[in-house]
Amino acid sequence: MLERLHRSLHSDLSHYVNANHKNWDEFVPFYLMSYRATPHTTTGYSPIYLFIGRKMVLSSNDNLKARLPKDNTDDDQCLEKPEIESEISLQASSES
Repeated sequence: MLERLHRSLHSDLSHYVNANHKNWDEFVPFYLMSYRATPHTTTGYSPIYLFIGRKMVLSSNDNLKARLPKDNTDDDQCLEKPEIESEISLQASSES
């Protein structure tokens, strides 16, 4: 099984490595992600599914957006104005 993985790794990375074969290590994480997410013919499942029991969820731009509660409109919860923050820091530095 390990020999098969090495053979696949070698053949797949050979398409992306530069002519000097110096940047192969940059592509290993991407190869491993695709290997783990691809269903195998013998089991019919991907290795990640067999390991954790669910499909791999990849990040997209929609998943990376901040999710704020909708009721977060109170002025008490907002950050102070930058002018006030700088005045407080100036006062603290002049006192010490």
